[in-house]
Amino acid sequence: MEEVLVRYMSFPDIEDGVTSFYHFATDKRCAEPSKRYTSSTCHTLGDELDELALKVGFKKREAFAKERKKRSWKNSYAKELSAIVGSVLETQGIVWHVDGKDILFRCPKDEFISWPKNKK
Repeated sequence: MEEVLVRYMSFPDIEDGVTSFYHFATDKRCAEPSKRYTSSTCHTLGDELDELALKVGFKKREAFAKERKKRSWKNSYAKELSAIVGSVLETQGIVWHVDGKDILFRCPKDEFISWPKNKK
């Protein structure tokens, strides 16, 4: 199985389930392999974000939003999910299906940068 080291996860469109993993928080392009999304690339689309959340022991977007009574839930969701994903990436990694193959995404211990991070 191919292994990809990542250290950052971005959330360009939480409502559409779009997230991307990056080798470094300062990278301008996400880690390959990736999926096509409009003019850029990503690693989750639609319900895949909920699948990823459940895989790491977190909540689906709808449940989280309902708990927050749909008030300003997106940034909180991204921040909390990012921290949990980072922890899993640093300990065991996450197997994710991209471009017809399983990829092991992982992060070296203590190198994950939680969202939000200003990517200049």
